[in-house]
Amino acid sequence: NTVDFAQPGVGNYSSIPPLISRFFILFLNNYKKLYVEANTNIFVVV
Repeated sequence: NTVDFAQPGVGNYSSIPPLISRFFILFLNNYKKLYVEANTNIFVVV
């Protein structure tokens, strides 16, 4: 199975198993979304 779930631009993490790298990417995307939403809420409150 040569399928690689890693997104383009993360070639440095090619040594990480695809499943772990995919979870890592999903985590970063969710964290970024939550971070933006948190900053937006703080900005609105301020």
